[in-house]
Amino acid sequence: MDITGEAGGPPAKVGAAIAGIMCGIYAATAILAALRHRDQEGVGQHIDLSLLDAQVSWLANAGRVRNRQALIPLLEDLIGRRPRSHWLDGLTPLNVPCGPVNAIEEVFGDPQVIHRKMEIAMPHALAAPSLPGKSGEVRLIGNPVKLSETPAAYRRAPPTLGEHTDEALKEILGMDDKELAALCAQGII
Repeated sequence: MDITGEAGGPPAKVGAAIAGIMCGIYAATAILAALRHRDQEGVGQHIDLSLLDAQVSWLANAGRVRNRQALIPLLEDLIGRRPRSHWLDGLTPLNVPCGPVNAIEEVFGDPQVIHRKMEIAMPHALAAPSLPGKSGEVRLIGNPVKLSETPAAYRRAPPTLGEHTDEALKEILGMDDKELAALCAQGII
């Protein structure tokens, strides 16, 4: 949080839960590496990973931002003189890596996001077409992992509150209808 936000300002929280997200990505990679080792050597292993370690691993060399305070005002002044399209149209043919900073509502209109099917729609009870202004579907974010032989399958939309409680308690805990009715009567479920 110390390196996020305005220079000289108070620490600022990152918009996304980056520590948890990145720790999860590192965990997935570690699991794959451990599975590969197990397949090759026949030996399993313990994986040790922490949120703090994941955060520390994302810190960058201070030299990358050494001249930032002098450079940013110069760039803001220069870039602010022309519309966004001017810079994108001019820099792209020169092979300068660039892209627009999209507002959230612009993201899902981006041609690459559309091509990669990063927005999906699924039927949902709370989006019933019989309700005014509802299409019967909810827009969701697609899986970024594209596998050729086992593509992601979208079987269920996000559940409503308590939608699968009975199912989960029956299947996982082996409860019967009588036990569920007792929990319901007590206001527990």
